[in-house]
Amino acid sequence: MNKVYLNDEKLSEQLSKFISYVKHKDNGIETISFDNSRHYLGREENYKYEISLKAKKALSCAEWKESDIGTGKIATYTLEALKHTGNLVNFNQKTHFANCIKENQKQAEEILFPLYCGSNDAFAFEQVTKFWGRKYDLVAYLFFIKDSTKYLPISSGNFDKSFSLLGIDFKTSGECGWDNYSRFIEIINEIREVMEEELPLGGSIPRLIDAHSFVWIIHQDGFRGWNPTDTEKEQIEKNSKELKCSIEEKRAIKEYTIEYRERNSTVAKGAKERANGICQLCGQKAPFLNAHGEPYLESHHIEWLSQGGKDVPENVVALCPNCHRKMHVLVCDEDVELLKSKARE
Repeated sequence: MNKVYLNDEKLSEQLSKFISYVKHKDNGIETISFDNSRHYLGREENYKYEISLKAKKALSCAEWKESDIGTGKIATYTLEALKHTGNLVNFNQKTHFANCIKENQKQAEEILFPLYCGSNDAFAFEQVTKFWGRKYDLVAYLFFIKDSTKYLPISSGNFDKSFSLLGIDFKTSGECGWDNYSRFIEIINEIREVMEEELPLGGSIPRLIDAHSFVWIIHQDGFRGWNPTDTEKEQIEKNSKELKCSIEEKRAIKEYTIEYRERNSTVAKGAKERANGICQLCGQKAPFLNAHGEPYLESHHIEWLSQGGKDVPENVVALCPNCHRKMHVLVCDEDVELLKSKARE
């Protein structure tokens, strides 16, 4: 699966306009809220989360048993949940879904049971699309009501418009599949992480569905056709520049941290492989095996990173826990020299 990167400049522009737009809709309220019904976003967008709760309650999948397959119980509960779709599922897709269940109830229940009671979601996705077809509105809704913290509804064409506005080279139209859906979720979650750090949320943490709402709103005519005042335009431009700098700075720190950890892990693993289960200071076997049946040794930087040491193979050795602690307590010159020679071997 190819990584889809966010466009920091486009995201900053849209987020900045979004902040001012929501403030305008809320008559100047500074804090953004997605779930407060007294605020614009709560009134307009929180219905999706409420739909997931009502549908999940109607589904009652916690009560399902494998022995229910073929009895009609699973079909009845699922059709009841389908009454709570709002505008998340196309009417024709809902009708097709219900007709398929009625025409082949047992097979439908054989697919629905692992979807809602199993853990292999990739397999469940493929089974659902084989039986009901690759109809994104419907399939995404079925997963959304399974777990709204992990999955999201999709209106393919509209989200493709939003991704274009955000400068993201990704589309969902005609691409209904597990890999595409997973990537869609990843993109929305990356945007959610930026929103958590950059939006004036008053201490609240945006949900995945809140990031979904942001992406949805920016393609709408009301948002795109909004004509801010000159003062609002100046504020949007100022915020956009500040947001871009902040996002780029935090992204650079995040990428460096990930790169450092990966590199550190590789160097440490190499030191342990070279030691072959023997402490490089005392020469004794590792005191025990870890959960994977491997000799337990700890990686140690001869010249500590905090004192300017480098995270390179020539500066890393593998020690038993006792010797590792000794090196941090006593720091004997002769031990340091011995380890340097071991690291060069």
